Amino acid sequence: MPRNRVGSRRNTRSDDTHGYILSLGVTHSSSTAYHVGELSVPCGCIDPVGNRRPIVEPSGDIRVVPTLAFRDGTCPGDLDKLNAMMAKQKLQRSGKVGHAAATLVPARVIRDTRKRQLRNLCPTCTIKPSIHR
Repeated sequence: MPRNRVGSRRNTRSDDTHGYILSLGVTHSSSTAYHVGELSVPCGCIDPVGNRRPIVEPSGDIRVVPTLAFRDGTCPGDLDKLNAMMAKQKLQRSGKVGHAAATLVPARVIRDTRKRQLRNLCPTCTIKPSIHR
């Protein structure tokens, strides 16, 4: 399995298996799948290891580990536009499951569409990670 920049194993299953994201009654902005695209830009507002927090080991020992530092403001990349881009380009299937609106899209499409949406925004964005030390 590939390793991320801090050397720990990362889950790449949605890329490796070409998995799908099914949203029922909500848009894809209600999931966190689009964050994978943000990290692949890369954007400067999310630092996967920017904070440090204590954890309790199974042995009971306490250890401080690197943790996510998420943005301290709202991303200028509008998530409604992300959903509209995928719908306009017919990259997702839409329908109903029972009475709920449903959309089905390959996970890689969400990643790639978000990446395209942000490629010109991120280099000029002033939003930074929220670092708590």
